[in-house]
Amino acid sequence: MLRADNSQWADLGKNFTGGAVVGKNADGRLEAFVRGADNSLWHLAQTAPGAGTWSAAANLGGSLTSDPAVGVNSDGRLEVFGIGVDHALWHNRQVTPGGSGWSNWSSLGGQGEGQPAVGVN
Repeated sequence: MLRADNSQWADLGKNFTGGAVVGKNADGRLEAFVRGADNSLWHLAQTAPGAGTWSAAANLGGSLTSDPAVGVNSDGRLEVFGIGVDHALWHNRQVTPGGSGWSNWSSLGGQGEGQPAVGVN
């Protein structure tokens, strides 16, 4: 994964498949999500709002066949969605707005194909 910092690209590590999505934490830090070569969800976040430095990539688990989609709940918590190997729609969310803790994966059921999308209600 790469980032732009003062017109220079820097490698953020790990091998990923598919496209990354980015959400904005309640404290203003960007957080990136991408499916790994192991089909689990990986994420990394800016160390401070607007910072050019990022955390190490951390594994959120799961077993996805799609790229993730990310949205922001009304209380500021990020929530990530993906299609699982069972074709159901799965989601995981921050325990607290801007926090580093994440809930367990939970199935929303269904039989999906392709990429999920998140809208605002």
